[in-house]
Amino acid sequence: MAWVREQALKVPAGARVLDIGAGELPYRDSFLHADYVTQDLAQTPDVEYGKIDIVSDLTNIPLPDNSVDVILCTEVFEHVPFPLDALKEISRLLRPGGLLIFTAPLGSGQHQKPYHFYGGYTRCWYEKFFPENGLEIQSLEPTGGLFGHIAELLWRSRSYVLAPLRQGNAAMRLCARVVQVLAYNLPTLVLWRLEEWQVVEDFTVGFFCLATKSPVSPEPHTTT
Repeated sequence: MAWVREQALKVPAGARVLDIGAGELPYRDSFLHADYVTQDLAQTPDVEYGKIDIVSDLTNIPLPDNSVDVILCTEVFEHVPFPLDALKEISRLLRPGGLLIFTAPLGSGQHQKPYHFYGGYTRCWYEKFFPENGLEIQSLEPTGGLFGHIAELLWRSRSYVLAPLRQGNAAMRLCARVVQVLAYNLPTLVLWRLEEWQVVEDFTVGFFCLATKSPVSPEPHTTT
C-alpha cells in the first residue's frame, strides 16, 4: 500500500485515474488531486465496497478507447477468470503514454472465495503478456523474497495457534505469551535480517509493476 501511495504522488493533478477492482477504496484519499473513477464487479459477499462508479466486468468496462490517463489495478487479477482479456481491456482504455500501476500476488492463500481463480503471476508472465498487449514495462520489482514470505506465512498461522490458548485458563494464556515470543516474534526478527541480507525473488509474495501504453500499440493478445 505504501508503494501505491508513493506512485499516486507522481500522478499529475487533474489526471483521470481509473481504479479497477477498487473494492473498499483503500487508495481513494491518495488520488484526491486527480479525477478518480472506481470500477468493480462488486460480487463478493464479505467485502464492504466503497462507492463504485462503474459496476462491470473487468473485461468489458463501458468507457471509450484511450480515455484514461492512469489505471490502478492492485491485487485483482487472481480473481479474474480471463486475465489476458482483462489485460487487453486495460490497454484499450489507457491513452498512448498512459500509466498502469499494477500489483498481483505470486504466493497467497485462497481468499474471497469462490472468486479466487489463480495462484499468482510470475515475472515471466509480465514480460510476455504486457508487451503483447502494448504495455511497456518501466519497472518490475518483487515485493520481497523467500524469508519475507516465510515470515508472512508464519504470522498467518498466528490466529489459529494462539486464539485457542488465549481462550483457556491462566496457564494456557501464559503459554500463549511464551509461544508468541518464541514462535513468532523472535523468528520474525531473524527472518527479516535474512531478508535484508538476500532477497530470493523466486519465492516472492508478488510484484510491483509500472507500465506505460506504447504510442503505437500492437493488436492486443486475445488468447485466454
